[in-house]
Order: sequence, then C-alpha cells, then structure tokens
Amino acid sequence: MNIKFTPLIIASLAACALGTYLILEVDAASINARASIGTDSINIYWNDLNDPAVDIYDITQGGTGWLMPPGIEVVRDSRELTPGERITYTVCAKDRDVREPGSNAWSTVACDSVTVTVPGDTQSGGGNNEVRYPTNQNRAPNAVIDAPSTVFEDTLVELYGNRTTDPNRDDLTYSWSVADYDGYVWEHGVNTNFYAPPLDDGSIRITVSLTVSDGELTGTAHKSIYIRDNTPPEISGIMYVQSGDVLTVWPTVFDAENNIIEYEWSSSCGAGEPQLFLGKMYGSPLVVDVTDKTGMICLFLEVSDYQHSDRLWTSVLVS
Repeated sequence: MNIKFTPLIIASLAACALGTYLILEVDAASINARASIGTDSINIYWNDLNDPAVDIYDITQGGTGWLMPPGIEVVRDSRELTPGERITYTVCAKDRDVREPGSNAWSTVACDSVTVTVPGDTQSGGGNNEVRYPTNQNRAPNAVIDAPSTVFEDTLVELYGNRTTDPNRDDLTYSWSVADYDGYVWEHGVNTNFYAPPLDDGSIRITVSLTVSDGELTGTAHKSIYIRDNTPPEISGIMYVQSGDVLTVWPTVFDAENNIIEYEWSSSCGAGEPQLFLGKMYGSPLVVDVTDKTGMICLFLEVSDYQHSDRLWTSVLVS
C-alpha cells in the first residue's frame, strides 16, 4: 500500500561541551524520517547517524514517545487507524551527556519529522502515490504467533494467537498445524498447546502454522521452534559439616542444560531407623537442627529438572 507522507525539517541544533557550542555536521536530511502503514500499526524509520555525539533517539507523537539506542532504526506504533487521519512523528537524535542551555533536557543534535495520512474514503486530496479504499471493504486478517523459540523434548509448549488482528474487526476462526510432526491433537482456538516430541538424541526443528479466517479471507503466520534433547541431572557427591547443633549438607549436581534444579530431601530409609526430620525438606544446601540426634542417620535426596530426576541414598554421622 502506498502512503502519502510529508517530511518536515524541524531543526538542526547544537551540542554543548565545556561551555562551547559545537555545530555538528548532521541535520534533518541525515535522519531522513520515513513511515509505512499496516493494518493496525505504523512503522517509523530513520537513519542511524553513527555519530559519537548521538547516544539515543527520541521518537514522539503527541503525548507518546519511544527512546531507542543507536543501531535500531525502526519503531512500531500499534494503534487503531482512522481513515483520513493525519499523524505526525518526530525523530530527534539526542546527546545525553550534554544538557540544553538553561534546562536539564538532553541536548538535541538534529530532528526530522514525517506525517502519515491514513488511506480511506473519507479523506480528500491526495496524489498518484496514495491508495484509497472504502472503509467497508473486507481486508484479510493478520495472523500472529507468540511461542518460545527453543524448548526441551517432551515438554508442554504454549502457543498464543491472541495478538492476531482483523482490520474490519470480524470474528475469526483459528486453525493450527505443524509440519513433519503429528503426534498430538490440536485444539483450534485462539491459544493452544502441544507436547514437544521425545527425542532419542540430538535436536529437531519444527514449524508451527496458524491460519485465521474471517469467513472470506485468511491470513497465515509461521513460527519455527527448536526442540532440544534434555539429559537428566546427575548427583555426583555429597558433603556435610556439623557445627554444634547444626548440620549442613551440600550436594554436587551436574545438569548439562543448566536447568533449574529442585532438591527434595527425606530422612526415612527404613522402618525404625533414626530420622533427622519428619516429612520432606526442599532446597540446597540442607540445614538441619541435630539437637539430641547422634549416630549414623540415613538421608535420601531426589533432584529434578521438572522432567528428569536422579536419586541418592546416603548416611551422615551426627555426633
């Protein structure tokens, strides 16, 4: 869709260093603010000046603003678009190490603006580069998938389609599919989930697709998900120290994927044997009050990465 936009040169300003104003060799033309329009958003673009005096870009529209670091040259303004509406964005290159004279505001190096005219049958004027369409014309929905890029095998993967939009605000139907893997049943709603397949070794990549329909037109989105093999955690040793009436026990656990590990302790290895505590305790290290406890006492530890686990029985000498 072609857009009518009018660049407006706002200012070419000065930076202040040690009380001296230096005119920098950048101006509005260097920033070159531009814009494009989508079904429910406007993208604002500019040129990164690659100037050491510029360490932030301030993009403003009315009472809304975005602060973007150098190296990023686009901002997406998600909004409801009204046919014929004119929206102006200003992009300013700023130097946060220098303040404007007489204020605490960051020094402005240069600014440029762009004005976007939203197409529609209510607008007047325009030229050959402006596309018009009736406001009641049906347009295709825009499917959006939100999902993790990497997951472990045999884990529940949540898929979200709730950021999908329709320009005409029609009711939509949602259909999910996946390439090269059909080992589960899909629920075709706005959001869904599935279990990543178990792997013998290594990893695989699958592609999830979402197709939405307003009954006449459709939109489709794709998301690539990397499924990794997950090896069990391993308990490689136990160390304990008694200081007075306090016993501290440290396990050494290795997990190849650096997963978060849950530690579950119990002190019951057989009927009639002495116990350090009743029930279960969690976390690492284990810290126990051993007042009035003596002798060899059995401990049981189970560690889990919430998918695989390892177990260890051991005894500690309490004196």
